Amino acid sequence: MNNAEVMVVVLTAVAFFGGSFRTAACFLKEHGYLREILSESRLNRRIDGYVWETLFFITAEIFKNRNAGREYITDSFPVPVCDNIRIRYSQIFQGEEFRGYIAGKRRYFFGIRVHMIATALGESVEFLIAPGTESDLTLLRQYDFALPPGPICYGDKIYNDYKYEDLLQEAAGITLKPIRKKNSKRAEGDFTARRAISHTRKRIETAFSSITKFFQKNLCGDFTGVCFEGYDLYSCYGS
Repeated sequence: MNNAEVMVVVLTAVAFFGGSFRTAACFLKEHGYLREILSESRLNRRIDGYVWETLFFITAEIFKNRNAGREYITDSFPVPVCDNIRIRYSQIFQGEEFRGYIAGKRRYFFGIRVHMIATALGESVEFLIAPGTESDLTLLRQYDFALPPGPICYGDKIYNDYKYEDLLQEAAGITLKPIRKKNSKRAEGDFTARRAISHTRKRIETAFSSITKFFQKNLCGDFTGVCFEGYDLYSCYGS
């Protein structure tokens, strides 16, 4: 199998078979879409992170070039790997660093968080993956911010860090505009401006929805074909 055929199996599995490479491979072979299929273990080893990195880089550049307004949003979303009742049996991740908290739902989860920068249309241009307990503000300082000149990046209240805002502005010309807290020294005085920031920031939910719609709806602990072993959690791209 060449790289294109391997990618077809992966994308088919994610889009139609809940991430099961085995089922997707059997389907593609039985219906004549692919002549030869590697074994499941060899197929997992053939998922080359460099190929996916290149694909993501190309699409990210397209999204940035057509984002004429130079407006971007940063936020994160949780990826649970099992239900809370099965945490002690988890073989994918182990350790308290993966026990995160979802403030909006007032509940804990066990897994990882995807931290993302997206355009105002909800198109992803950069992302980081970290354990569930890692703070959004901590991961903000690890972004490359490979954005066109003069961008504005909106964020949630947790991204309020005056020193880092000034550093981004002075070093890279990036304007970070998080939603300000009530006692903030840099609060937006105009109600219309505050409402515009809040409205724009919520557009990143489009990106989150387009990704999570492919996730399994029931966390039964069967992640057949999804390989996390050896994954660099802090890498911008992964296999």
